[in-house]
Amino acid sequence: MRRFLGSGRSLASLCAALVGAFVLLVVAASPALAGDARDFVVHTRPEYSPEEIKLGALDGYFTGAVFAGDSLTNQLRQYAAYRRESDPTFLSDARFQSALNYSLYAASLLRPQKGRVSLTYRGADQSLLQAVERLQPVRLFVLLGANDYAPARAEDALSWYATLIDRVGQVSPDTDLVVQALPPVRPSFSTKTDYQALWDAFNEQLAALCRDKGVAFADIATPLKDAQGYLADAYSSDSQLHLSNAGLMVWIDALREHAHERYLHNEWSP
Repeated sequence: MRRFLGSGRSLASLCAALVGAFVLLVVAASPALAGDARDFVVHTRPEYSPEEIKLGALDGYFTGAVFAGDSLTNQLRQYAAYRRESDPTFLSDARFQSALNYSLYAASLLRPQKGRVSLTYRGADQSLLQAVERLQPVRLFVLLGANDYAPARAEDALSWYATLIDRVGQVSPDTDLVVQALPPVRPSFSTKTDYQALWDAFNEQLAALCRDKGVAFADIATPLKDAQGYLADAYSSDSQLHLSNAGLMVWIDALREHAHERYLHNEWSP
């Protein structure tokens, strides 16, 4: 009888040990229990070297993409056209929808509003949302807000961005939306208000909005800054907020790094 009871205790101990080991395996394997799911998948893909990224190894990220914005995006469009004269694959086949003085508010509207700057298509005004509905881009890169002085009226601007994000999802559900940070400005952009401090605060709020909405946010601002946090002189073309060719390349490289980060987290595949 004692031997039978002893065998039972040994069997029970063995079962408990096996159950404990199984629980440990489940905890270790489960991203929900092990922490952030992004931590679980990162580095499961081979990393690209900085040189490969700069040379465009992940430029498939721009295939089927549309860049939308104001004069800054217009600068990027012109630069891409110039580079494509010698390298037709530059930024893949990305297209551009931009207009000088185009505003975030106008972009959030379903239809162009009379008296406001609009995009154009075949000689007629169109809204950004009409363009997105027509083009159905694989990926949409948006950079807007400078013409609205968005950082100085953050509550309104964030509301317009929220509306734009929601409406892009409605007119083109399969489009991967990437909202870009407002680039930094030069100290001479304003003599009365330190707009860069407002810019930085707004970008933080915009990043939080994108997290809440489940869309990507690309920090293109930080690589463009000097040691004081303003737009570096070498990256400025007008001592205000527009970019030199060197600054435009920093912008592009920041997006390439952003593509690499999303690739490592299994958020897209080349």
